[in-house]
Amino acid sequence: MHRSSESIGALAAALAKAQAELVNPEKTLTAVLKSPFPREEAKEFRYASLASGLDIVRKTLGQQEIAVLQSTQIETSSGQVLLTTLLAHSSGEWISSQWPVCSTRDTDAPHRMGTALTYARRYALFALVGIAGEDDLDAEVLYHDQVVVVAGRKSKWARLHGLKFADLAGERWILPPADTMPGSLAAELFNAGGAEMPRAPVTTLSMHLCCQLAERAKFVTLLPVSVLRFGNYNKSLKILPIKLRPQRRPVGIVTLKNRTLSPAARIFIDSARRTAQQMNYSPARSAN
Repeated sequence: MHRSSESIGALAAALAKAQAELVNPEKTLTAVLKSPFPREEAKEFRYASLASGLDIVRKTLGQQEIAVLQSTQIETSSGQVLLTTLLAHSSGEWISSQWPVCSTRDTDAPHRMGTALTYARRYALFALVGIAGEDDLDAEVLYHDQVVVVAGRKSKWARLHGLKFADLAGERWILPPADTMPGSLAAELFNAGGAEMPRAPVTTLSMHLCCQLAERAKFVTLLPVSVLRFGNYNKSLKILPIKLRPQRRPVGIVTLKNRTLSPAARIFIDSARRTAQQMNYSPARSAN
């Protein structure tokens, strides 16, 4: 679970600068995973210690006036020990994540709880600041996407050409919440287009709701081109001719290394690959 202060603009800017300098800690330790299947061999993977990661994170984030704090608490309702990892900026802004560590019953076995806590601290910290602590992920890019400005085909804007963000300043926008990653992307696009972020009467992360309101309620919104194409919205929605800064955002499949995929996961991945190949997907070719 993630929490944050009402605004994270200064923290996000400082964290972006820190992440440009962050490097992944050296993976000096090795773990062995025994397979539950008799015919499969045990698999090894390398990982970095919590201490090596903390050294890098504290030094790099400290230069941007970001402090790192980790604390535990007992949640009596669930019977769990929870770990909170907090990034606090000198501006007073903060963001935190909460991870379950172990059952409160494990407090009777300090060694077991300590092992679980170290594991949780490492994963929570590395995930929050954006570094990799182990060789545990495989990524396969299926296609590259981009965000476009969209309105219903019956909208007055669908018939005009040479539009700019400023032309739509007074329109009803439906946008992602400002404190989310899609919201940050939207702000970057407006800034690059020389316009201020509009006050959206509706904020949501639901692509379906964005499509429905743009089509039926005369809203204007930002959507990935893939939503229009894969969601079959080309007949009801139109990409408006607003020039945005170049984007190339990969969409793909991420899997855990050294893990056996379930039959259902393999079927899904094969289907996704075939769909991407059959579509010969390219945002620029999407029907407008």
